[in-house]
Amino acid sequence: MKPEKTGRRCVLILLILLAAVFFLSFLLGRYRVSALQTARLLADRALSGISRGRLRLAPTWTPEEASVVIQIRLPRILSAALIGAALSAAGASYQAMFRNPMVSPDLLGASTALRGIVTMGAPFEKSACEKYMKLLTPNIFNGYKYFLFF
Repeated sequence: MKPEKTGRRCVLILLILLAAVFFLSFLLGRYRVSALQTARLLADRALSGISRGRLRLAPTWTPEEASVVIQIRLPRILSAALIGAALSAAGASYQAMFRNPMVSPDLLGASTALRGIVTMGAPFEKSACEKYMKLLTPNIFNGYKYFLFF
């Protein structure tokens, strides 16, 4: 078998697996929503979005199910998929840039420099930084208190 066909087949299998995990993620959680209701809800939202609200399915779901699927699970699943894609793209770019399949963000200090920013929520205004410094212990900022001159 040619390498091109093997690569395409692998990508196709991974895309199918991503779609399956994406859909199955809607079925997990404290509030149970059936697979059929989830599929109908997502299809209704897709039809409504494509047709600008002219096409809708007859609602067979409760408002609670719609709220759980659309307002809670969908944003979490989409953000998890997008963050995962961004992290994999960042890892692939590191590996391509250094031509080393074992390279990590620690090589350039990216993980150390961003740890404090992610931990404290990255406030940009001086008043927000001062509020966070009073609220949290000074040790969590690792020297950020010296950069309040902006």
